[in-house]
Amino acid sequence: MLASPDDACFLLFDDEGHAMGFAEATLHPGDAEPYAHLEGWYVAPEQRRRGHGKSLVSAVEQWCLHRVIRVLTSDTTPKYPLSAAAHAHAGFRKLREMTLFVKDVGGDPSRSA
Repeated sequence: MLASPDDACFLLFDDEGHAMGFAEATLHPGDAEPYAHLEGWYVAPEQRRRGHGKSLVSAVEQWCLHRVIRVLTSDTTPKYPLSAAAHAHAGFRKLREMTLFVKDVGGDPSRSA
């Protein structure tokens, strides 16, 4: 990741050098134009609701703008109930619900995903 110009990871530390969170993004070619996707975004529970998550997303946005990328996407699942609210607070808008399919093409057909 560190060697790829299409990937970025931003780390957030407190004044004592303890990690508080991160944001990871990747550039994608897209159909009409390139876009960036927020691959991972995390703030330690004790550090939440202080603007740290929004600051991390802002760092990703600046990274995008320096590459003339105008669209930043992200996704989440119901497994992370706080995530939708955090995304909204950081300025994301919900585009649509997503359905994910899987097909096992070489393993045990009785195995479930």
